[in-house]
Amino acid sequence: MRTKCDKRRQAIVECAAGVFQEKGIENASMADIVARMGGSKATLYNYFPSKEALLNAVVCFSAERQREEAFAQLDAGGDLRQILEGFGRRHLHAMMEPCILAAIRLAQQDADRCDTGRQFWEQGPKQGWTEVGEFLRRCMDEGALRDSDAWVAAVHLKALLESEILGPRLFGVFSEVSEEQIDGAVRRGVDSFLRAYALCEHPVLAPALATG
Repeated sequence: MRTKCDKRRQAIVECAAGVFQEKGIENASMADIVARMGGSKATLYNYFPSKEALLNAVVCFSAERQREEAFAQLDAGGDLRQILEGFGRRHLHAMMEPCILAAIRLAQQDADRCDTGRQFWEQGPKQGWTEVGEFLRRCMDEGALRDSDAWVAAVHLKALLESEILGPRLFGVFSEVSEEQIDGAVRRGVDSFLRAYALCEHPVLAPALATG
């Protein structure tokens, strides 16, 4: 029975993701999702008591999928700059998804009134950037980066990658982000990161580095 419930919940999340993507977060309603997936509102509310709860589930689903794609960039050996730039592009593409942007806005808006912000951080960004920190720690152990606090290095990388694009996009300074903007932001962010942390100009990592 639990497996059947889990499958039903996942089906609802995937259906909602499509509706949110097509209609936009503000315009999409629970009724729209019921109409798309079939069944009743009672069934939907049995799994998700509110649109916000469903949105959080969609974000976790989207973030996990995007995280798998982004972190795949850290799994191969090669030039550290290329590895970080590949990861950075994947990361910024993920952050520009409407569901992710909407979840960030929602988490920030409600952070002082409820637990939404903390849950969002714990279930999404914190997990992902902890993994980045573990990768950077291995780079430090291999001598590609100077020895330092790996978590701090990870959040420095996060800030550098996001600084040119995420804030302005969240505030509506621009509604779309081009490949050229992402590529430029990633190159400059990774360059600044390596200037601060790299021990050599073009560190090359062994293929086994990311897997330990």
